[in-house]
Amino acid sequence: MESIGEKLRTKREELSLSIEQIARETNIAKRYIKALEEEDFDIFPGEPYLIGFLRTYSENLGLVPEEIIALYKNFKIQEQPLPMTELLQDRSRKPYRIFIIIGIVAALGVGGYFLVPPLIQRIQQREVVQEKEEPEKESVTGVSYTMDDEILERRFFEGDEILVMLDNQEYPVLLSQVGKELTLQLLEGGVSLNLGEEKLVDLDGDAREDIKIFLRDLDAEGEKKSVIVRFDRFTQEKTAFTGTEEPSGELSEEDLGLEEVSIPAIGSTAIASREQKTITVTQKLSPEPITLDIIFRGYCLLRYVADNQRREERYFHKGETFRLEASREVMLWISNAGSFKARLFGEDIDLGRPGEVATRLIKWVETEQSGGYELQIIPLY
Repeated sequence: MESIGEKLRTKREELSLSIEQIARETNIAKRYIKALEEEDFDIFPGEPYLIGFLRTYSENLGLVPEEIIALYKNFKIQEQPLPMTELLQDRSRKPYRIFIIIGIVAALGVGGYFLVPPLIQRIQQREVVQEKEEPEKESVTGVSYTMDDEILERRFFEGDEILVMLDNQEYPVLLSQVGKELTLQLLEGGVSLNLGEEKLVDLDGDAREDIKIFLRDLDAEGEKKSVIVRFDRFTQEKTAFTGTEEPSGELSEEDLGLEEVSIPAIGSTAIASREQKTITVTQKLSPEPITLDIIFRGYCLLRYVADNQRREERYFHKGETFRLEASREVMLWISNAGSFKARLFGEDIDLGRPGEVATRLIKWVETEQSGGYELQIIPLY
């Protein structure tokens, strides 16, 4: 049978892609990618996750997911075949062997009658003592993600765990319950977030916020409850007065020990690694109506605000189309950027990868040099 791991690794090497690149593009942890290529299937928390990772990885490499999944299922069938000798009756056995077996079973039965009850009683007593001494621990049933970068934003499922790295130490954040709100379990206690709510959280208990958590989307009605959550290390844009006493009189920033820090606005960010380019779609002498023809290639939540007035939110499925119209500007929130394919003034718009959350402002901007207008796609932070 053709090796699954060898097929994946060979295709990845043909494309000159590293495991780190695949991890960034698919949002699959590096250890799971290595496990797929090494066929170490026991490392996965469950077969649904394994099959999902196989599908995502093979699609990313340009392979046919159904063929890879079929190889895996054949592998499972052939992994522990039943020996033919077990299916055939051994006619060479002598009758006396049966009597020997009966004697052994009888001896074990007599010994078990006297030995097993006291042993069971001791085990039960030991379990009662352990239940009193050890507190109940909540088990992690989902997938574990490690947050090494400044931002981690994706769709998570109930039971998933995020390991946030602070000073070379891991602090777990468990998505313990998805209902009308999201409940997170931390080492320091629990935190709840409503849809669209943002909270600053102290992970290490030093009375200082370490991370900013934003609940972008919540789906508690699906077969598997899920959320889109943004974890952001950048908890403050500008440091305020840090002393314990309020300043009196007119004091300069130098007197207060403040450093000048630029506050990000639309289209710009104070962190260089987050920066994305503004795209100019077309140029006109005067603004024209904006018409966005959209085709959805997968499940997606779309929120938009047209001309700062009309606000709507809709879920779309694969194959659906939608026309969005505005006069001067439209602001977009897209839960699955890879599924969002649109056309604007004859130009195709591609805003990101599958599973990536994208926020953009499409707006007519007046240009000073030409005196005309540019239709720009501006990133939001």
